[in-house]
Amino acid sequence: MFVQDFEVKFGLHSELVIHLDNWVRFVTASQTKNLAFDLVPAEFCGRNDRYLFPFELLDYGSTLRLQRIQLGFVHIELPSQFSGFPNLRKLDLHLVRATAKDLKDLLSSCSSLEWLSIVRCHLDDELKVDLPLPRLLYLRVADSMITRIKFNAMNLETFVYRGWRCPIDTRSSDLKDAHIHFFDRISLEDTLTILPTVLSRVKNLNLQVKATLQMPMMLENASKFSQLKYLVLELSFNVFMDPRLCWEPLRSLPPHPHIYLKDLYITGFVASTGQLEFLLHTVDNAPGLEVLTLDPAPKFDKNVGWEYAGQTDLFSQHAREISRKHLSGRISPTAKVCIL
Repeated sequence: MFVQDFEVKFGLHSELVIHLDNWVRFVTASQTKNLAFDLVPAEFCGRNDRYLFPFELLDYGSTLRLQRIQLGFVHIELPSQFSGFPNLRKLDLHLVRATAKDLKDLLSSCSSLEWLSIVRCHLDDELKVDLPLPRLLYLRVADSMITRIKFNAMNLETFVYRGWRCPIDTRSSDLKDAHIHFFDRISLEDTLTILPTVLSRVKNLNLQVKATLQMPMMLENASKFSQLKYLVLELSFNVFMDPRLCWEPLRSLPPHPHIYLKDLYITGFVASTGQLEFLLHTVDNAPGLEVLTLDPAPKFDKNVGWEYAGQTDLFSQHAREISRKHLSGRISPTAKVCIL
């Protein structure tokens, strides 16, 4: 019998473990290429039990054939004679429990891996793979307690990270897309100092951080995103803790040309001192700017309280007045300016 795709999807119950083991035996006998064991319960509620996936039931032939594996709510504990998955291309781990060593050994055995997702897998340790993964193109690590990420993935094209800030090293020189969401509060200055050293050649960057509105000073020796073409910068802040409107003197920041910048869109714009410093610095250094849009609505924050929403009209009115005053004579007359 030949079964190319085999999928088991239901919430884990202890009485079904014997049946799960039998299905793994069936996978071995049926020459399956794509395997999915999604056992995440409908109501997780912090459950600590996991299905101990019986890797020892997979013979050498089945480990050679497997190309895609999805494991949800399982416990990974590799046997001493584990031979690995040399032809595995895609690995999806969700709510998986494993030691850092077992996960390292598993990933080190997947030299053909192209796509890897690790979500809600709490190692409380390093996620580290020393052996090269030359075919890895996509890497996602999200909502996992991890102290460090280190991969030898020189051809990685897309990196997605959502979690607490930790050292990141992918060793990729071809990174095209990066989506970074740090949970902890970090200054924008620190972010712009640390990330370029890791993602120096990234072309498209979506960065979401908790930060203040204070514009950082331009560092003379700061690392740079040398290949960056598209940037989405989402700053989450408390509007009642940060300055709302510009009452302070504006700093004159050192020039830094953005000759290729054509479209600038700022949402959550309330004409605070930091926002105006950033806006005027960018406008002054972007001679080719064609479209400028300033929007007071916090488009990216779906959890904005009613207190802020109720004052949007007031913010908008003051933001328009202050912005027009400071932009007058500084922006090209051919540029399209929209202040919502």
